[in-house]
Amino acid sequence: MTDSLRVICVRWGDKFGDDYVNALRAGVKRHLHIPHTFECAEMDFGYRGFWNKLGLFQPGFLTGPTLYLDLDVLVIGNLDWVLEAAKAAPISMPHVHGKFDTWTPHAAVMTFSGADVSKVWPPSEQTMYSFQDDEQYLPVEFQPEMGRLPKGKVISYKWGVLMQDETRDASLVSFHGFPKPHQIKDEPLVRQHWR
Repeated sequence: MTDSLRVICVRWGDKFGDDYVNALRAGVKRHLHIPHTFECAEMDFGYRGFWNKLGLFQPGFLTGPTLYLDLDVLVIGNLDWVLEAAKAAPISMPHVHGKFDTWTPHAAVMTFSGADVSKVWPPSEQTMYSFQDDEQYLPVEFQPEMGRLPKGKVISYKWGVLMQDETRDASLVSFHGFPKPHQIKDEPLVRQHWR
């Protein structure tokens, strides 16, 4: 199996500008020391919001070890561990520490081995109606083959940075909801890493 990694983000609409793509690309370049490519795929299928991201699952789109990152993810530490994690399962997601001391699947970061994951494409109207988001939907569809990324490597800004400092072993910080990095540029973590 290949020893290189494809890193991909997805953009639709105008929610995130080039500053987010450039900051993510620069963060990956600083913290990923193995051969890799980086691309931003423009995917707008007319679905509402994040459901466009399921375009990743089109037949033949994911062909080898791949790291997917939402555009509002901040790279703060070494990413070399991702290659082996990607090879371990057809799809893997982290479980992120959240409110009420829960650990929940988080689709802002996903890895793919290159195995066929196209069974969820395209999302049906029933799927989009029945599930609140992709974080609820994908673990249901991919049980039992879904892997789990190493605990603590992906953290929530709200719960893993603001509520308790989990940054020591983390590689990635997800800014789900608000605030977004451009809104808190003077926060030390953002000032250091979002550039």
